[in-house]
Amino acid sequence: MNRFLKYVSITLPCLIGVAAICFIIRNQWKIESLDQERIALEAKMNVLNIGDSNKYAPTKQISTKYFQREKTALPRMPKTAKGFFDYALAIQQAKYQGKMDDIETLKLNTEFLDGLMRLDSRGIQELLGLLRKDDLIEYDTRMEIATFAMNMLKERDLDACLKICLDSTDLLEENLMDRVVAEWARKDVNAALAWMKQHATARPDIVNDDSKSALIYAVGDVAVTANDYRTAFNLISELKIKYDYLGAKSIIMKAQTSERRSLALAEFRNFTSGIENTDDRERIARGGFSALAQSLRLETTDDAIAWVNNASFSQVELDMFADGFNHNTIEKNHSKWFDWMNENLTPERRDEKIISVVGRWTGYDYHAAGEWLANAPDDGVIKPVAVRAYVEAVAPFEPKNAEDWALTLPANDMRQELLLQIYQQWPKGNEAEKSAFATRHDLKVK
Repeated sequence: MNRFLKYVSITLPCLIGVAAICFIIRNQWKIESLDQERIALEAKMNVLNIGDSNKYAPTKQISTKYFQREKTALPRMPKTAKGFFDYALAIQQAKYQGKMDDIETLKLNTEFLDGLMRLDSRGIQELLGLLRKDDLIEYDTRMEIATFAMNMLKERDLDACLKICLDSTDLLEENLMDRVVAEWARKDVNAALAWMKQHATARPDIVNDDSKSALIYAVGDVAVTANDYRTAFNLISELKIKYDYLGAKSIIMKAQTSERRSLALAEFRNFTSGIENTDDRERIARGGFSALAQSLRLETTDDAIAWVNNASFSQVELDMFADGFNHNTIEKNHSKWFDWMNENLTPERRDEKIISVVGRWTGYDYHAAGEWLANAPDDGVIKPVAVRAYVEAVAPFEPKNAEDWALTLPANDMRQELLLQIYQQWPKGNEAEKSAFATRHDLKVK
């Protein structure tokens, strides 16, 4: 029992510690909350008796290693960029030499990050320069330190951060540049846009579709606050991003109230009407109108349908709007939305969307889809299409269930086609039942 408690007393802090430090390092960009995380972590360390060396009292062996490490292996906590570089190298060497355990690593990494936060802009730049010049520190560690430092620098000295982004792409974490541009655009979209234009030709590796899309996404946030959707939509054309339709979707998806959605729709119509190329106009319009459907998810079904009915959609717009319908979009009330489709979409488009929605829904939760289907009215229009979608989805897994539902349809060519599909997708391993199924329904099979 004592050995077990001893094991728990050492292992549990290690697990908690490793999880905590991973959380800190992987969320470096949240600089404004990092100090609170550090304080909370130190409190947890104190509770576990691993904070202050005076309180630290595990086994004698670990305690000896701890004080030996303090005296001989590592310098004191540094205050300069060069000192931090040497300190990181010393931690790495001590780990390789087996002079540190996980608890010690946790403590030192926490101290290290805490110390880094006290560096000023010049110190951060010097540290990044050292990380670029010297590869003694292993790559992953260098990248983690550099990313943490860059995220601090963008909060303290944006100009210096941008310069390093241009000069030190080898130290950039994936998507770091996108976050820098996005945060800048939320504060000063014109300045961020001017900077991107200035460097677009010379640095396509930095000013690329990802950073451009990040800027548009950020401006979408500003548009919601200022009700200025025109600026956001115009950026799509101005920046010439490859996936322009995704830019339109990202802006419209932020319009989460009826009033904002109506403003966004009006500006979006003006924007798309000015796009000369037919293919470009249709692609962007389809992305935007489908996003309108998806943005309705948080509304009640009645409010959502009321907004759509007041939006004065043309038939072409309705067709594009329907692209945004999926199970998640209309899950609050499938029946009302299917009725709306029956009244507003062409029969072909209506059937296509019902099959898509019910088919995917059945894939997620065939019990819920089957329960809805059992209670749906026999209207002769919507239900037969929904039954078809359900049968096609469950046939490979539950052929008997699929058969029962297929037989609720009128005896016509569509039912025979469904029965043939069930046969063709019959699960392997029971050829006798498969053959009996074909005989029972007079299927012409080889």
